[in-house]
Amino acid sequence: MRNAMATLCVGALLAAPAVADWDHPVYWDQLYPLSTWAGASFIDYDSDCYALTCDDFLCTVPSFITDVEFYGWSSSGENNCVDAFRISFWTDVPATPEDESHPGDMFYDCSVAYNYLGNNHFKINLPVECWFDTGYEERVVWVGIQALMTTDGFPDYFYWQFLDPAYDSFGDDAAFTATCGDYPPWYNWGWPTPDSPDLYDGPFPDGWYASANMSFRLTAPEPTSMWVLSLGVLLVRRR
Repeated sequence: MRNAMATLCVGALLAAPAVADWDHPVYWDQLYPLSTWAGASFIDYDSDCYALTCDDFLCTVPSFITDVEFYGWSSSGENNCVDAFRISFWTDVPATPEDESHPGDMFYDCSVAYNYLGNNHFKINLPVECWFDTGYEERVVWVGIQALMTTDGFPDYFYWQFLDPAYDSFGDDAAFTATCGDYPPWYNWGWPTPDSPDLYDGPFPDGWYASANMSFRLTAPEPTSMWVLSLGVLLVRRR
């Protein structure tokens, strides 16, 4: 599986905040964007519109998620009109015969600044208080990436790019919810032909072209830095 989790330290605890800007080991990698299409995911107070897209990944090695990379663009072009991003992590509601899996309860969310790398490419270094603990037992988690649009008196929208379906994906299709239309709590993204995206709720019928997942990469702390802050945590607890 091309987007499978890369090698990572076992028994990871914490890393010092000073390493937050380093290149970190890849925890989950499906950063292969489909250039043509993207899914809405934003909060815009000028239009009173809320749209959220989430995608699932698998936690198998204990560590922390420290960085998030993804591709997307705003309605006014690339990174225009984006103030920050809201990153959220959610529990998994498993699939049933009637519906695909989707996010359940939110662990927490964190609004953070971003680095724009050009060509619709964004990277977020999460502050240490927003690092996500993957846990010690295998589990499915959903990550949400949602742009907070500039309050400028005009409606602005952000679109998170889909994963190129030529690459392997994990789990069910990305999930979507919004207050901007008549949507149920969660839809799952998908498109019936290569050049005609559409929303669909539930398993895909025969003849559909592909499922739709999102383009993103999650990284973790450097293994060699783990002991630094873990020692500090032990000292604090001892006090």
